[in-house]
Amino acid sequence: MFLMNNDNDYYLSLLNISLQLGGLDVTTSRNYFGRQIDSFEASVELKDSFLDGYGMINDNGIMKPNCWGVFIRAPAVLSVDSPKVTVLGTVQTPEKEEPVVVAVKQGNIMATAFHPELTDDPRWHGFFLNCLIKNKLS
Repeated sequence: MFLMNNDNDYYLSLLNISLQLGGLDVTTSRNYFGRQIDSFEASVELKDSFLDGYGMINDNGIMKPNCWGVFIRAPAVLSVDSPKVTVLGTVQTPEKEEPVVVAVKQGNIMATAFHPELTDDPRWHGFFLNCLIKNKLS
């Protein structure tokens, strides 16, 4: 997420070259939640844009509006700088009154501040694969 935003310059200290990939109109904060020792797990609230087609049904037949996120030296989105960016997920923290944006999509680029591959929830992988298929077919 940190290297993908358009409002950041990140330099390789040894080579002193720009390593900004760009593509997301967001402003991020690297290591927003702290150092690796501050890693944590939390419930990520999924937004309607993500849940459409990717909601997981629980045992009672009700759509789960959240997933579990594993945050390891995680960045966060400080601001969404374009209406082209879709917020896919947020997390509530004790330090902030407003939820913190931790998953976004713009065009064919998706970024999460957490590690969906470290959970048993297949929705992020399904969402990603569907984006690949849609992009390939268009």
